[in-house]
Amino acid sequence: MFALGIDLSAFGPDAVPYYFVLSAAFTLLYFALLLVPFTRWARTVPNKPAYRKYVLIMLCLNAMQTTGTALFACGVDAGMCLLKLAQAVYYALYAPIVFALFLVQFLKAGAIDSAFGLSIEDTYWHTSL
Repeated sequence: MFALGIDLSAFGPDAVPYYFVLSAAFTLLYFALLLVPFTRWARTVPNKPAYRKYVLIMLCLNAMQTTGTALFACGVDAGMCLLKLAQAVYYALYAPIVFALFLVQFLKAGAIDSAFGLSIEDTYWHTSL
């Protein structure tokens, strides 16, 4: 973008269409991922509730960002508030959402021990003297 001379600063004149296209593309991508289990390619995506929850959360955040960008492009100043709120929620809650949806089951007591065939206590106290 810099080589083409397009200003991508948050308040630059060229940033709003770029943010709209980018957020709309991600909204469509997550919407398509939400519909894949109902097509003939259902075996290509995980059949787990955590996956569907993650895709639904990301779809909502990107739809919120797309709406905010569209409103801001139409001259509604509240659109920037909606856009920034979506970005703040994404950056503040992405790691906790991924942890709660995907890693909690793996990190429960004993999951690491059985996955690697060793216990943390034996590894920690093991001495090779």
